[in-house]
Amino acid sequence: LEVGTAGGAAAGAISIDHGARLVAEGVLRGSVVDDGVLTTTGGTLALTGAVSGSGALDILAGATLELEAAAATTTTLRFASGGFAHLVLGAPAMVGARIAGFASGDTIDLRRILAVSASFAAGELTLGLAGGGSLALHLAGQFPASGFTLGRDGHGGTMIGLAAPAVSGWAHEVAGSALPQTLHPNGRY
Repeated sequence: LEVGTAGGAAAGAISIDHGARLVAEGVLRGSVVDDGVLTTTGGTLALTGAVSGSGALDILAGATLELEAAAATTTTLRFASGGFAHLVLGAPAMVGARIAGFASGDTIDLRRILAVSASFAAGELTLGLAGGGSLALHLAGQFPASGFTLGRDGHGGTMIGLAAPAVSGWAHEVAGSALPQTLHPNGRY
């Protein structure tokens, strides 16, 4: 199946040509050669085969993208703005794709992989695994080194989220007053 008109469909694969977009929900069986954009918009899209190509897989707010196989380093997995999108990785060690747009409210579920620690540096989220070893996910963006939360996903794996930023007031000297006032984050004294 080819989406687009480039005429370069890969045999036995779903091919999305450069400049083409496929919006889908449900299960796509077989490999995907994505040089365009594959989008899930609110339900669940499960991909059972490997993903290759230089395109993007977009996960809109409220949607879930499940990858059960490898995703190439040339592919980008993009969380859309708005949060509350979910990425499920069935074979996390085989995912070399860059993950972009990860924000508060979004989650990454590592199926059957139990992580016990997380740290972020130089675009790489390194997860320490129960029983030893580590796993790296490639995240685009700036995050605090310890800005991630880890929880159980209920299926023997790990649910990754972003830690809520600490909220605190700060001292602010009011002009003409010798007494410092506390300005709270909501802008009130």
